Amino acid sequence: MDDFDQMSVRLNESYQQLQEALADRERLNDERGALLADLDRKVRERTAELAILRVLGFQPRQLLALLAAEALTVSLAGAVFGCLLAGVAFALVRGYRIGGAMGVSIQVDALTAGVILSVAIGIALSSTLIPAYRASRMSIAEALRYVG
Repeated sequence: MDDFDQMSVRLNESYQQLQEALADRERLNDERGALLADLDRKVRERTAELAILRVLGFQPRQLLALLAAEALTVSLAGAVFGCLLAGVAFALVRGYRIGGAMGVSIQVDALTAGVILSVAIGIALSSTLIPAYRASRMSIAEALRYVG
């Protein structure tokens, strides 16, 4: 019976860790959605500012480049910080045994960091370029009246 009880305890611990991992994944999806919404909102809120830059002589492609660079900077800074934080967290739990059986050995290698940075670039560009293109093509008079 003792082996069965230990196995049951380990199984319950593993199940709880799986639930925590799924909850973390859900939080990550929420954060990704918040980032997309935030970048889109920033472009929409700055339409009047973009119109002023157009009055000052900026070309639409220069405005697109400016907004894309801003989004890329924010996204890449977050991705780099996240990779560093994950590396520290994984180093802290290295050797920990899940359910008493499997040892944890997770690393942030170059491939993982590359995927993370690629996703950050994709999110930044996809959430910025369409609203920025729309805003940069808007007539200056219409853009100055634009609210939200």
